[in-house]
Parts: sequence; structure tokens; C-alpha cells
Amino acid sequence: MQRDRDRRTAEILETGVDMVRGGEQPTMRGIAARMGMTAPALMRYVPDAAELRRRVAATVMDDLGVYAVEQFGQDTDATRTVALGEWYLARPAEWLILCEPGGPCADLVAAALAATGGEQ
Repeated sequence: MQRDRDRRTAEILETGVDMVRGGEQPTMRGIAARMGMTAPALMRYVPDAAELRRRVAATVMDDLGVYAVEQFGQDTDATRTVALGEWYLARPAEWLILCEPGGPCADLVAAALAATGGEQ
């Protein structure tokens, strides 16, 4: 039962990431429609729109870590920050969900600056 729930939640998040990559906003209604379900049914897996955006952004951030390893051989705050700069040009939709107000971008850059002795 929990395994099915986890699988379905992963499908929801991946649908949200696909929407971001396609230049769409990952909304409750949009994801539900793509998955053939209703927005209230989606809320069994993700409680609200803010949590959905946070979790989609976290999934994109995981992808950024994979990209950092592919490009720089390691996944650190510093390599993710450089990768984020590359995504600004190459993957702007994903960059936007990470760097929108409340997104994880600010924390990442602050951590990278702190780790390298830079100023905020």
C-alpha cells in the first residue's frame, strides 16, 4: 500500500518536472489533468499547491546535483551553484522554479558563498 502511494507520488512529481521543462507552471489542476485524476484526488498525495511547488523544485534540485556530478565530477554547493549558472541559459524553466521567491536557490548560493569564504 505505501509502495503504491510512494510510486504515485513520484509520478506526480515527475509530471510536475515535465511541465516545468515544457515551460508550464506545475499546478495542481494541470498535473491532475495530465494524470487523468482530479485536483482533490491529487491532494491525497500532496496537500496543497505550495507543497507541490516545493517538492517539484526539490526534484529539480536533485537533477541539478546529477548535472553537477556529470559536469564537474562532484556534487557540492559550489558545483551546484556553477551548474545553476549554466542552467540559466540552457534550462531557463528549471532555473526559474529553483530561483523563484521561496525556491531553494537562495539557500544554495548562500551555502556556496559561505563554503568558499565569499560574501553574501
